[in-house]
Amino acid sequence: MSKLVALIAIIAITVSSVNATNSLPGDPVSCGTPNPGGASTDCTQCLSNQQIVQFLFIPLASPNCKYFNCLGNPLNSVNGLICQSCAEVTGAIPIFGSGKIVFDPTTSSCVATCPTGYSTDSYQNCQPNSGADVACGTASSANNPSTDCIGCGANNTVQALFKPSTTPSCKVSNCVISPGNNINSWMCKSCNGIAGAHTDYAPGKFFQGTACVSSCTGGYTPDATNTCQPSTTKPGADVGCGTAGTVGGNATNCNGCGANSTIQGLFQASGTPNCKVIDCSADPSSNLNGWICKSCNAQAGAHSAYANGQYFQGGACVSSCTGGQISDTSNTCMVPSVFPGTDVGCGTAGTAGGNAVDCNGCGANSAIQGIFKPSGTPFCKVTDCSANPSTSLNGWMCKSCNGIASAHSAYSAGKLLSETACVASCPQGQTADANNICQSGNDSTKTSSGFLTLAFTMLLLCLLF
Repeated sequence: MSKLVALIAIIAITVSSVNATNSLPGDPVSCGTPNPGGASTDCTQCLSNQQIVQFLFIPLASPNCKYFNCLGNPLNSVNGLICQSCAEVTGAIPIFGSGKIVFDPTTSSCVATCPTGYSTDSYQNCQPNSGADVACGTASSANNPSTDCIGCGANNTVQALFKPSTTPSCKVSNCVISPGNNINSWMCKSCNGIAGAHTDYAPGKFFQGTACVSSCTGGYTPDATNTCQPSTTKPGADVGCGTAGTVGGNATNCNGCGANSTIQGLFQASGTPNCKVIDCSADPSSNLNGWICKSCNAQAGAHSAYANGQYFQGGACVSSCTGGQISDTSNTCMVPSVFPGTDVGCGTAGTAGGNAVDCNGCGANSAIQGIFKPSGTPFCKVTDCSANPSTSLNGWMCKSCNGIASAHSAYSAGKLLSETACVASCPQGQTADANNICQSGNDSTKTSSGFLTLAFTMLLLCLLF
């Protein structure tokens, strides 16, 4: 039957050519089989129908061939190479024309460029853009196409929309047409981002419900086929233990999230420099640490180990550090190496909501001022109350460090300074000034006693003389 069809085509084209007043060969096109130093061996690469190509193309100097007669209508055998060969030939029949060097099968005509979503094949025919490779094919030997695309769809109809690519991949054959009810996750991934692809593929590479989406929502996560499924994992919140990557990208790794690869493997990279626990619903067991506590605390569906708080102390998550311990940068409660004091109002006021500008009001010289650090304006506090204040002791230091755990014994007596020591209250006849230093005051009892002594002395002198 195919031979009969070819014969009919040859006869039709020949009759068309005979009816033409003159034979008008086309220009050379590079589709011949190369033959260095001579004419092309044949023109078999100029037309897909090998039964009639020898009648329609004439070999020229290698690697060229030309269409045999631009006055003859090629009918159903027309392709882009025939369009190209006859495009600039004066007197060619109207199907050809200047600049019309590709063939558009959607209009069955020679055109200058392919329509949107189409690209030329080796015959210069416009073909719909295929999708990107997706790993749903049946693997074959290395470097060969997949055996089939059975894994790309639930039935033969969907599978037929794919074509094998490099093993184990397949790709959608035509991303331009609407997939209709056949759309699935593999099609979304293959066609999303392809030039001229149907609008059904535009939203994204994943498949949720009945449509392509940019990401899974509502507690769903993508499975291996890019289909959004109800999430079985409960990811944690971002925590800053990742290795910083490119701005706008993800952390490079999560090596800073744990002491070994096992713990690090419980995290996944997030927006730089963050990572987060992959599944907070899993029991962390002995892998628990401060970063895990912080990432999973308060997350819906998290394991009970995370319920108590976001800090790590004594093998468990806690809401705050106790026993004089403070949290370090990894959210782990540690015995501090320094013991800061409480805020005292000796700082130079700064911007509201910020810290004090400096601590110049906290001591008579720079050495004493350097013992303090700015806190919320207008406060400062002693940097380390465990250190011996020695001769630098003053009222602000007594007030800041008294009552602080592990503070030096110099601060234990009280919050005021009398002479050279901290005291709980000023001695009789003294009051604390604005700097928390005990000073002699205007005691009325002492004054009256003085006047009485003076009067008695004057009376005694009068009696004697």
